[in-house]
Amino acid sequence: MNLTPLIAVVLLIAVPSLRAASLEDLTWITAGGGITITDCEEAASGELVIPNTIEGLPVTAVGPLAFRGCNILSSITLPDSVTSIGARAFQFCDSLTGVALPPALTQIAAYTFYECSRLDSVVIPEGVTLIGERAFQGCSSLTEVVIPDGVEIVGSRAFYRCTGLSTISLPSSLTALGSRVFEECEELDSVVIPENITTLPAYCFYRCGNLTNVTLPTGLATIEERAFQYCEMLPAIVIPEGVVSIGPYAFQSCESIQEVTIPSSIISIGTRAFQYCERLRSIILPASITSIPTYAFYGCLRLSSITFRGAAPSVGEAAFTQVPGGGNAYVLEQFVSTYGGLGNSWQGFTVQALSGFQTVTASIVLGEGTVSGVGPQEVGTPVTLTAIPDPGYAFLSWSGGVRGTSNPVSLQLEEDIEVQVIFISQEAYDGIYDAGRATVLNNPDSYGLVSQASYDTVVEERDRRFTKEQIHAMSANHTVGLDQAGNIEIKFNLFRSTDLETFTPFAVDPDSASVVDGRLRLEFTPGIEAAFFRFSLE
Repeated sequence: MNLTPLIAVVLLIAVPSLRAASLEDLTWITAGGGITITDCEEAASGELVIPNTIEGLPVTAVGPLAFRGCNILSSITLPDSVTSIGARAFQFCDSLTGVALPPALTQIAAYTFYECSRLDSVVIPEGVTLIGERAFQGCSSLTEVVIPDGVEIVGSRAFYRCTGLSTISLPSSLTALGSRVFEECEELDSVVIPENITTLPAYCFYRCGNLTNVTLPTGLATIEERAFQYCEMLPAIVIPEGVVSIGPYAFQSCESIQEVTIPSSIISIGTRAFQYCERLRSIILPASITSIPTYAFYGCLRLSSITFRGAAPSVGEAAFTQVPGGGNAYVLEQFVSTYGGLGNSWQGFTVQALSGFQTVTASIVLGEGTVSGVGPQEVGTPVTLTAIPDPGYAFLSWSGGVRGTSNPVSLQLEEDIEVQVIFISQEAYDGIYDAGRATVLNNPDSYGLVSQASYDTVVEERDRRFTKEQIHAMSANHTVGLDQAGNIEIKFNLFRSTDLETFTPFAVDPDSASVVDGRLRLEFTPGIEAAFFRFSLE
């Protein structure tokens, strides 16, 4: 028998022992009559409170890299006497969830909280004027940041990959934003850019996939390259008068943008600026645009209307490739000949003349649908706008140049106007929907099923179905008896409401009522707007 000896190998790995953080974990120096914290033991864990004084001197500074890599510290409290924090001071503090910053701080240095992935809250002191580059990069647990008034500069990539950040408030004092400042802030949904910002930097909102609302300042002059690239949920953008250039790829793959008006101040549009804006339906170009660059509108699959205020621009390679044919190019009469004449096909668009016209543009803020009556219209003539929801959606309201819930809506056009439309998800049109309430709610995703309403004699247990074209509502299991002649007599009332407050009688064709397995069945076609229905048995 051969015996193979077993050899046990024990590896001894030195691991720093964990202990509650204390003053003993810190290293410091004396400088300028105060104490500067220069280092901290990586084994320090939990909460660390730095005292106001050490060795009888005030703690006035945290040096560069002081806490770098202290990845098991969960919180640090700094004394109010601290006036400066060096670059990378808390870099890679993976477990850090909160830091109380001292009120005398005047700047947040570069890389200060770089990749502090669990930092979920930070209060920036009122005296801060500068947030350095990459200061909060990779702080993926931050959800809200308020930048106080007084901050003038936010450096490049300051909030890069803060993937949980949904809300940020920018102060009126802000004068400059660095490149990539909000890149890949995937949850950011709304931003107001302050009035003193003149340049929207490159990659500013790159891959902010949930961004739905951006307000640009009136003093803005430049939108740099890729500023909004891959902002897939952005439904509309108002480019203010005064902007002179839109950089390459600035709005590429902004799939939800539907209408764009380029102000008369624009003199250049970069290559691929609107490429793959798949829902872009119309665009207005000023006379200042003399050339359309390569691939500018490539892949704009729904572009059907272009209004030109000047002579025919030169067109770069593939600028209108993969754009559907059959749309219209609206041109001022004096420039029609430069487009080849009335009825000519210019880049696949049929040339139409403008004379005494103003333009109505519409953007879909939410949902899916179209608006009829948009485009150039003769000044002073009545214009009727009709919101037409796609299957699966219902019209809710207008905003912008037209407000309210009436549909269609009429107006006298005296100037260019832009309207916004909201369509809401309409379960009644999306296959079959089953749930357990008597109130029929066409938009349960937005409002939730209502349980507080009174249902008269109808009880909680019931059936309801929505199909693509019909609403089917059935009462609870009431047994319906036959009289001696074998006939059934049922008295019922059907009510309709759009606000869950006022219910009014709703008439249906008598043939829409039937009895199935002892239960009353109603069938009727829903309207184009969201509504609530309920019925009672007598």
